[in-house]
Amino acid sequence: MRAAAQDAAWPTPPDAGEKGSPENPIKLGSNWTVGFLPAYSIGEIAKAHGWNIEVIDFASSSQRATALAQGSLDAAMLGWAASIKLAADGFPAVVIANSFSNGYAIIAGKDTGIKSVEDLKGKTVAITIGSMNEIHLLSQLERAAIAKEYVDIVQMNLSDMSLALARGDIDVMVSDEPASSVALTSGFGVLVKHPNDTDMGGINANVTTTRDFIENSEPAVQALVTAFVEAADHLKANPDTVLEQAKEIFKRDEDVVKLALQNISMDYQINPTQVRALIDWQMKLNQIKSEPDISTLITTQYLEAASE
Repeated sequence: MRAAAQDAAWPTPPDAGEKGSPENPIKLGSNWTVGFLPAYSIGEIAKAHGWNIEVIDFASSSQRATALAQGSLDAAMLGWAASIKLAADGFPAVVIANSFSNGYAIIAGKDTGIKSVEDLKGKTVAITIGSMNEIHLLSQLERAAIAKEYVDIVQMNLSDMSLALARGDIDVMVSDEPASSVALTSGFGVLVKHPNDTDMGGINANVTTTRDFIENSEPAVQALVTAFVEAADHLKANPDTVLEQAKEIFKRDEDVVKLALQNISMDYQINPTQVRALIDWQMKLNQIKSEPDISTLITTQYLEAASE
């Protein structure tokens, strides 16, 4: 792995017992998935600069969010919708870096004749209620000036969509990776579009911490972000490494994995416009009851320092 960021981007290493020391590591909740790959090399990078980060795996974003809220984590890899909900519920969540963008696709059955969003009228479309794929579908329908009442929207878990599409039980699925790429490479699905052309863009996931952690351990926050930036930059510069790790994660053939990676973008920069647009949709769908203050929800100062 290449050398870590310039020393100027790194705070002074902690003393014994302080946050970030061997006996008191920074605890980051994550999940072994492609968009979170940088999390799994930050420990090595940070250690070279006198900092210690422990990555703890959780099966779901909700579990990571709960652990963060309960104080057993210092930061967590979360979906943007989960971070926004934490803040809307009054928890002092602060997003300190983006993690990855994109990853969703609208896939139609091969024999449906569907080629565009405008063709969804009267068709059966599977989504997971309350998730990002619901928001993506409804925002695409709005963009195409199609009332949702003209589409037969059905609830379905992401894991069940591919089989339903292959059998013809549904006409369309709004899915994630690698399921979308499996449908395309297997021949039972055709790409309608990647739903990244609204104000939300491809907003997906991030690194979230708490206001208390920032106030009490700001050098550790900077060390975490600097390590994350270094790890992400290294992976972007080494696509073969990403491919091999993605094959391990997805457990799919290389053609599936390569196609899926084309729909996933590792990007640590935060886009406030996209965050604002996602908040508006969560409010519209009653996924949150109040709007969080975006000025306290996100901060870019640690990313800016990591890039100096």
